[in-house]
Amino acid sequence: MVLRKLLQSVLNNARLIEKLSESMPMRRAAQITVYVIARLQLRGQNVAERLSQFNALRQLLEKGDVPRGLNKKLAELKDAIAKELKDSLGKKKGEK
Repeated sequence: MVLRKLLQSVLNNARLIEKLSESMPMRRAAQITVYVIARLQLRGQNVAERLSQFNALRQLLEKGDVPRGLNKKLAELKDAIAKELKDSLGKKKGEK
């Protein structure tokens, strides 16, 4: 109870709050907070863009409205990834 009243009186002191806000640790904490929030917003936008691109491609594949040559390229990409995966697994088995 006493601590609450003491804290309340300190927080209601405008001059003290102004001095604290001008102190270097508080300013640095504010800068770091703004930096983190900005970075998270950028990451969120990037993820949203990638997700929308993925969803658009998936919808094209489901509808069958895939441009000519894209099916072939996707199949080649799938085969290349599978081959790389098999090669890397084979190398790991050979190392053991």
